[in-house]
Amino acid sequence: MDKRIISEWNKISEYGIFDNIDEFAKLFKINPNGSCYKKYSNYEWSKENFFFGTYKELLDFYRTSTEIPFYLNKSIGSKYGQLQIKSFNVKICKNKRVYYAVCICDCGRECEKEYSKIAEGHITTCGNHKQQHKTDLLSNYKDIVERNWDYTKNKVSPENVSIHSNQSFWWIDETGSFLMKPSELQRKSFGTSFNEQCLYFYLSKIFKNVSSRKKISCSNKKYEVDIYLDDYQIAIEYDGVFWHKDKLIKDIVKTQE
Repeated sequence: MDKRIISEWNKISEYGIFDNIDEFAKLFKINPNGSCYKKYSNYEWSKENFFFGTYKELLDFYRTSTEIPFYLNKSIGSKYGQLQIKSFNVKICKNKRVYYAVCICDCGRECEKEYSKIAEGHITTCGNHKQQHKTDLLSNYKDIVERNWDYTKNKVSPENVSIHSNQSFWWIDETGSFLMKPSELQRKSFGTSFNEQCLYFYLSKIFKNVSSRKKISCSNKKYEVDIYLDDYQIAIEYDGVFWHKDKLIKDIVKTQE
């Protein structure tokens, strides 16, 4: 058998692309100048990744073929932002193949977007609608809801409760269940922790004038305190371990002042 056929066969023999060398040799009758190439060099030899022909024919394949690369199949069903990939298309643009993903957007629309821009995070929606700002508890305070929402006592799900609601709902922490309005959670946007919000809420039930994150003067210095009882000039600091782990010395000085 021709030495060249044997040499090319040795490249691919262990990958099960052909049953035997005789089957492989038939390619040379069709294209005696052909060689074995990987279509996509970053991937192993396989039936899907095998090309036989001259180098010029390989370059023509890269420029003109609308074949969907086999490795893109693993991305079907994946979700990027609001887009879930349904299938792929290939378009020839300026002698170059460009891969497009056919997607279903969260809004229900089907669209086709350039896959590389989706994968890089530059495209996240179909572009035909404006993303609505969600005002439910779960969307805005997912971590707090998952950790502290009392699913046993509340008859409504947090995704159906507005963050602006003045109705009290049951929450739970290490001390047990308690009632609190979702509107109180909006103080989180100013850097307060959930437990600090709970403390502020209950003190507001007992005392008339209670301030959150108030700036006060002490010893010719200005401080921002977590909670302040205005009528009693009492400042309360809630130094949670997580939020204050890097500010221990500063908190001690503030307390001593």
